[in-house]
Amino acid sequence: MTKTKKKNRKDSKGKVLRTGESERSNGTYMYRYVPKIRGRSVNSPEKKDNRITIYAKTLPELRQKELQITQDIIEEIDTVNGNKTVASMTKLYIDLKKNLHFTTRESYLSVYRCHIKDSWFGEMYIKDVTKTDVILFYNEITEDLTNSFLENVHRIIHGCFDLALENHWIRFNPTQNVMRLYPANVPERQPYTKEQENLLLNFVKNDGTYYIYYPLIICFLETMLRASEMFGLTWSNIDFINNTITVDHQVLYTRYEGKYQFIASKVKTKAGNRVIPLTQRAKKAFLYQRKQQISLNRQPTIQVGSYSDFVFTTRSGRPYTVPNVDKYFSRLIKAYNRKEAALAKKEERDPISLPHLTCHVLRHTGCSNFCKLFYKERLDIKILQKWMGHASIEITMEIYNHATEADQEDALKAIEQARQKLCL
Repeated sequence: MTKTKKKNRKDSKGKVLRTGESERSNGTYMYRYVPKIRGRSVNSPEKKDNRITIYAKTLPELRQKELQITQDIIEEIDTVNGNKTVASMTKLYIDLKKNLHFTTRESYLSVYRCHIKDSWFGEMYIKDVTKTDVILFYNEITEDLTNSFLENVHRIIHGCFDLALENHWIRFNPTQNVMRLYPANVPERQPYTKEQENLLLNFVKNDGTYYIYYPLIICFLETMLRASEMFGLTWSNIDFINNTITVDHQVLYTRYEGKYQFIASKVKTKAGNRVIPLTQRAKKAFLYQRKQQISLNRQPTIQVGSYSDFVFTTRSGRPYTVPNVDKYFSRLIKAYNRKEAALAKKEERDPISLPHLTCHVLRHTGCSNFCKLFYKERLDIKILQKWMGHASIEITMEIYNHATEADQEDALKAIEQARQKLCL
């Protein structure tokens, strides 16, 4: 018995339709297919029927789309997962990064909630995003925020598209090299000069309002601790007999599990876990702080994790927080500058104003001071790297080179003067 040859299907214009193609009642066309990667069908958890339908006004337009589908299959591009939105892809990327420090995770989630989740960019399918779309989105962000903040946003979005690329959900990463258009616009942090440091300390020590911050400022300058490390210090971390400070944790006031609270955690890196020397100047400052804490009735009242008996506490006995201390430092500088302006006017001279002060500026100033000492005494910079808690020597060297520029210029002048005297 001979098989009957199947007749070719045709559209209303007499053109032969291929497998999966059909003409709709309104004269448009559609194509149905089952997406495949490496010869296997791609399952969609949202649908029982894995077939995908695409539409076009004309048959040539439909055939062009079919060519793209064929190319996707050849290049093993998963077109089903390519229909994930940027928002859902970003959330997936964050959820998969299980090794993130909790503060970093909260920072990532904050960027996701505030800038990606409900944005037009977040609603786009990852397969449709172009470099132009990324630039337009980044331009919107930089209208209100700095390029430095944009770097944080880019780090997340770039990682999100990298993940999609590794899984063959997209052909290329549209965020690649985009940040070249947005150079960092953060002014270089300038440490206080020795003159500025002395003016600051003299004012704070003798001021009736801000004197309580005198030991804290000294401790920042002498220990070079990060603010979260300083405010997490307990009295048991300070060994007044062997003159050492053990840095093995930090305390932050941050958003965690949906609310703001004090959180204690281990330091972020292995290099951050360290024992540093307690200088005589720092020792006096800590002892002064302990005496002040008792006299002002500021004993610690809360426990954060397994830590209590904090060194630096507020009136309510809670650990200091970076935003609050930076706010008080801002008021302190304004008070100094007002007083200095009035005194300068009275003495008919130019005022010596002090620049913006933060916890980080104090740490940076302390690091800069010690860099100069190590340079003059020709000491091993790796020792300083350990004290500062830097994971990389490059970070220490950057501060070191900046701090010693003036000394190197003075050395060059001395050499030139010596040459002139010797007629060389």
